[in-house]
Amino acid sequence: MNDFEKIIELLDKNFNHRRENVLNEMIKKDPEARKISNAYFQLKTSLKRNEHIDEELMGEYVLYKNNLPPKD
Repeated sequence: MNDFEKIIELLDKNFNHRRENVLNEMIKKDPEARKISNAYFQLKTSLKRNEHIDEELMGEYVLYKNNLPPKD
């Protein structure tokens, strides 16, 4: 499992103190991990509010989930 898969796994599970600490350490070390975490939380927040999801944000998430390089 690579770091990004680990981040998504941590985000998908219910938080506890240990998982939150692991995620925070990963985010501190890797700017890309921070971007993924932020995108995930933005998507999750949008879905909870029944808002329209930002198309660019959703596109980035889909590319990531399909192991495709980000588009400029």
